Amino acid sequence: MALYLPALFSLLGAVIGASLTGWFAIQRFRSERWWDRKYQAYSDVLEALNSIRADLEVSFEAHLTRRDVPKEQASALLAAYQDGIKSIEKQRAIGGLVLGDTVVAQLREFERTMQKASGGEHYFDYLDGSLAAVNECIATVISLGRDDLKASNKRNWRKS
Repeated sequence: MALYLPALFSLLGAVIGASLTGWFAIQRFRSERWWDRKYQAYSDVLEALNSIRADLEVSFEAHLTRRDVPKEQASALLAAYQDGIKSIEKQRAIGGLVLGDTVVAQLREFERTMQKASGGEHYFDYLDGSLAAVNECIATVISLGRDDLKASNKRNWRKS
């Protein structure tokens, strides 16, 4: 019996060590996947906002210089703008799960500001107000995203 005791302790130590290693690896994998989801959500929001901004900038420049945007370019920009608006609405609807309440509130404020800008008397006022709203939203989402992703990344390293 005394001969088997060291082997039993070695086996028990190996099982405990392997179990802990496996548990830590699974926890790290889960937290990294969550970080990846957050990163993708922030990327989707910023991509949508940049699509909206591209259309507004071209329209703004065309309005200032009193020239027409070629129809093909205008239709492509309009399609990207509409896709961007739909993506923002989607991210706002599901964003609370991944993005957090602050980002969702910023997206709501962005939508309100865009609606308010569209109620103006002049097209130039709409473009100016909308462009200011999208630029402010982009800056805020980038700032919130950096803070959120840094905090998530630091937590991931501490946990594992």
